[in-house]
This record gives sequence, structure tokens and C-alpha cells, in this order.
Amino acid sequence: MQYLLWYVIIFMIILLALYVVEFYIPLRKEILGCSKVFRFITKKYDLSMNKNRVRTLSKLIVVANSFILSIPMTIVLFVKLSYFEAIGISLVIFIALILGIYNLIGYILKKKGW
Repeated sequence: MQYLLWYVIIFMIILLALYVVEFYIPLRKEILGCSKVFRFITKKYDLSMNKNRVRTLSKLIVVANSFILSIPMTIVLFVKLSYFEAIGISLVIFIALILGIYNLIGYILKKKGW
């Protein structure tokens, strides 16, 4: 239970930081929807975008990135591993989560008719 609480705290801190960087820094607000993840999802699943959908997809990407970053961070903090083991496990987890979650987001949005 203690680890779950720490996971939620780490997730919320990362979510808050990414949300502030993505939506409240003036320079970033102008280029909303120009990230590589955004282009990957829209091109692969041929999603039609308007202003509201760009903002919604950007928020989904922020939540997904927070989830992707918080899981390996929690594992590295609480599982006693050597430096190289932690890097290797984190790399494998990052790749699996990135591919899985971004494709899941694109698939769900395509099914919703975007």
C-alpha cells in the first residue's frame, strides 16, 4: 500500500510538471500539437483534427507521458537494483509502454470516429 501511495505522488508530480510545461508556458502554447507523439498518433491512425481535438489529444498525451515516466521511476526507487540493471529494466519498460499506450490512444480515438 505504501508503494501505491508513492506511485500516485510521483505520478501527480510528473503530471503537474508536464501539464504546466505543455499548457501554461506561452511559447509552448503556440506550438500545441506539433510534438512527435502527436504527429505519430495522427498520421498512423489518420485522425482528423480541429482546435478542440488538438487540445484534447495533447491532454491525453500529457497523461500518457506521466504514466509512462512514473512507472519506471517508481520501480527504480523502490526495487534494489544495480545501476545497469535499473537502466536496462527502465529501457525495456519505456519502450513497451510507449508503443503500447500511444497505439492504444490512437486505436481508441479512431474507433470513436476522430
